[in-house]
Amino acid sequence: MRGILTFRLPQEMEEFDDARNGSLWHVVCQEIDNHLRDITKYANQPEARAMADEIRAELLGMIESRNLALWD
Repeated sequence: MRGILTFRLPQEMEEFDDARNGSLWHVVCQEIDNHLRDITKYANQPEARAMADEIRAELLGMIESRNLALWD
């Protein structure tokens, strides 16, 4: 199978960059999720753990609401 995306450059340069950098954004979101998970598990302050857990839940909710998968 083969998929080809076509863009009219330079008019659609922003869309082209988004498509080209999609995997990098995916990695950034994974790193943020891992960082928040670490805070949730290892932080000494209960407030920090609760805040990280809340932000992580929001992040994962945003991702899932768009039918995306952060972790395969």
